[in-house]
Formats: sequence, structure tokens, C-alpha cells
Amino acid sequence: MTPAHESLLNHASVIGVTCCHPMSGRYCSVGRELWLQYRAECVRDGGKEAMLCVRAQSPEWADEIKIRALTLIDNGVENEKTEDVMGAS
Repeated sequence: MTPAHESLLNHASVIGVTCCHPMSGRYCSVGRELWLQYRAECVRDGGKEAMLCVRAQSPEWADEIKIRALTLIDNGVENEKTEDVMGAS
């Protein structure tokens, strides 16, 4: 479970909260942001197959998720380059 997934589950499962219903795809603004981050992490980790799944399940959000996943990938590459130059902490 990624940190974004855990945050989404925690947000959506607060007792008495009715703003988010993950099974129906209904989210408040906070829940939607957490969901987008979670899906981007899934694509980052799962690659092309995960992106195909996103396109099939949530076509209206696929481009946004792809952009976020590419940003996560780019940031990861930059972090690796920084560690290579500066040494791991």
C-alpha cells in the first residue's frame, strides 16, 4: 500500500463522513486529489499495464493521471541522480 492509498482509505473511511464514496467514484475535492495521487503512484509502479487499466476504468481522468505519473517518474530519476552525485544519505 502506498502512502497516497493509505491516506485515501483513511479519508474515505472516517465514521460519519459522507463526502466520499470510492466504490461509486464520488469524492470531495480532498478525496479526489488523494485518489489522483494514488492512481499516479499505481501507474508509476505498474507502468504501461497500469496505465491501460486507468484508461479503461477512468478515461476522463487518464490524461491527468498520466501527467502526474510522469512527474513522479521524473522526480524519482532526479532524486537518483542527486544521490549518485552527493551520495546516499
